[in-house]
Amino acid sequence: MRFPLFCLAGADLGWGALSVVSIVASLMFFAAVFAVWANIFNKAGYPLWYGIWAIIPGINVIACIYFAFTTWPIERELKELKERLGPN
Repeated sequence: MRFPLFCLAGADLGWGALSVVSIVASLMFFAAVFAVWANIFNKAGYPLWYGIWAIIPGINVIACIYFAFTTWPIERELKELKERLGPN
């Protein structure tokens, strides 16, 4: 079977080659999404592995809501430090 994208090169690729390309592209996309969200969670004071939540369908929505409405560890730490210093 010939695919229009590869016809110029004269390549005759089957569905196997296309599926390998799509799997590799999907893995690269998921790795990029994980890296971005892991960095965001890390900056908020959460462990890096929380970035996995962003690539699981359904869980990503719940994680976003959780992330938006809970007190972040970095906020708790800032509050504790302000309490230690006392009023200005």
